[in-house]
Amino acid sequence: MKSLFWRYLTMTLLLLLICFSLFGVCYIVQTYTYTLGQLQDMLDQDSENVSNLAELFFERRDNAILRSMFLAGVSAIVCENDEQVMICDANGLLLYYANTEGYSEGFTLQLSDDIMSRVKKNGVYAEVGTLGGVLSTVNYTSGRSVIKADGTLLGAVFVSASPGSARDMFEYYQRIFFIIGMVVLMVGMVISYIMARNMAKPLRMMTKATRAYALGDFSVRLPEDRTDEIGELAHSLNQMSASLNKLEELRSSFIANVSHELKTPMTTIAGFADGILDGTIPPEREREYLTIISHDTRRLSRLVVRMLEASRLSSGQIQLHPTIFDISEMIRLNILEFEGRIEEKNMTVDVFFEQDVMNVTADQDNITQVVYNLLDNACKYGAENGVLRVSAIHENTKTRITIANSGKEIPADMLPYIFDRFYKTDKSRGVDSNSTGLGLFIVKSILNMHGEEIHATSRDGVTTFTFTLPTAPEKQPGQTGRHS
Repeated sequence: MKSLFWRYLTMTLLLLLICFSLFGVCYIVQTYTYTLGQLQDMLDQDSENVSNLAELFFERRDNAILRSMFLAGVSAIVCENDEQVMICDANGLLLYYANTEGYSEGFTLQLSDDIMSRVKKNGVYAEVGTLGGVLSTVNYTSGRSVIKADGTLLGAVFVSASPGSARDMFEYYQRIFFIIGMVVLMVGMVISYIMARNMAKPLRMMTKATRAYALGDFSVRLPEDRTDEIGELAHSLNQMSASLNKLEELRSSFIANVSHELKTPMTTIAGFADGILDGTIPPEREREYLTIISHDTRRLSRLVVRMLEASRLSSGQIQLHPTIFDISEMIRLNILEFEGRIEEKNMTVDVFFEQDVMNVTADQDNITQVVYNLLDNACKYGAENGVLRVSAIHENTKTRITIANSGKEIPADMLPYIFDRFYKTDKSRGVDSNSTGLGLFIVKSILNMHGEEIHATSRDGVTTFTFTLPTAPEKQPGQTGRHS
C-alpha cells in the first residue's frame, strides 16, 4: 500500500511537472513568435536605412565620396546582422547585391512583376521565401521602394536574413529557459518533499497514537502546535483520548464497585439460604434471615435495573412521549415515597411551589425517574437533622425545579464529573456503598433527551441540583404560592 507521503509527493511533483510543461509550451510559442517579430522588425528597419542610402546609389554613382559612404553604410548593416542587401531598378532588374563576403554589381537577374507591383503599390514588401527564385534558400525578406523627392520611383531595395538568425536567437532563449527551468524544478522538488514529509509526519504520529488507543493505552498525547485542520484533528484526538482514559477509569471503578456490590449480597443470600436448607439456622429464626435475603435480592434487582436503564439511554432506545402534567403534584408524591428515610434522618422538608398547579410538557414517566433519583440522592447524602428544600418556579417559557439538601459538600474538583457514568464521589464505599454511580448519569441523559440541562452547586454546606422543563398552559387558574 502506497503511503500518504508518496501519494502527496507524487501528486505534487506531477502537478508541478504539468504546470511547468504548460508554461514551457506557452513560453516556447511566445518566444518563437517574439523572435520572428524581432527579426522582421530588424529587417524592416534595415530596409528603411538601405532605402535612404540607395538614393546615393541611384543619383550620385559618379561621386566617389558619396559612393564610399553608400558602400560603407551598406557594409555595416550587412555585417552587423549577417544580412543580404539587393537593389534593383524600377523594372526589377537586379543592380546591386551585397553580403558579408562582399558586393557585386551588374546582374541580368530580373525580379518578378508581381513582386515589383506590390512594392510600387504598397511601398513596402515582406515575405518568407526565395524572392521569386533570386535567393537560393528560403529567407526572411523585407523590401522597400526608393522614391525621389519629386515622387519618381527609382527602384527598390530588399534586405534578407536566413532563418538561422532567428533560430540562433530562439535557441539562446531556449537555453536560458532550460537552465531556469531545471533550477525551478529542483527547488520545487525539494519544497514538495519537505511539505509532503511535514504533512505525513503528524499523520504518522496520529496513526501511532490510535494504535496505542486500540491497545488500551490512552496516555499518548499529540502535539498541538499547528493551527490548521491537522492541529484541530490532533486536539480532537487528545480530547478523545482524555475522555476514553476517563471512561476507562470510570469503567474500572464501576467494575470494582459492581463486583463489591454483587459479591456481598450474593454471599449473604447463598450463605443464609444454605443455612436454612441444611438446618444450621433454627426454624424460629428463618423469617429473620429470609428478610435479609429479600432485602439483598431487591438490592441486586435495583442494581440490574439501573444498569439496564443506563444502557438503554446510551443506545437511544428510549422514546419520549411528551404530555402535559402537574410537576408540583409529581414532586409531592415522590416526597411521600421518601417519608420513612426523611423521618429516619429527622430532616426538615421545605417545599415551595409558585402555584398549586404547575403544568409542564415532558415525558411524565422519565421525569418521575429524574425527580426520584434527585430526591434519593438528597436523602442519601443529606445530613442528620438537616434540611431538604424543593422548589418550582415559572420563568417565562420554562419552569425551574430545584432540589437541595444540607450536608457534606461535593469537592470542587469532583463536581464537574458527578453526572458521568459510573462516577462515585465516595471511593471508600462508605456512605456511597449502595450507589452504582448511575443515578445522576440517568438524570442528565433523560433531561438531555428533552433538550434541557441540569446544573449542580455545592457550597456553604448545601448541595443544589437545578433543572428546567418547558412550561405548559395551566389546566386551571393559578393561585398564590405557598410553603408546606
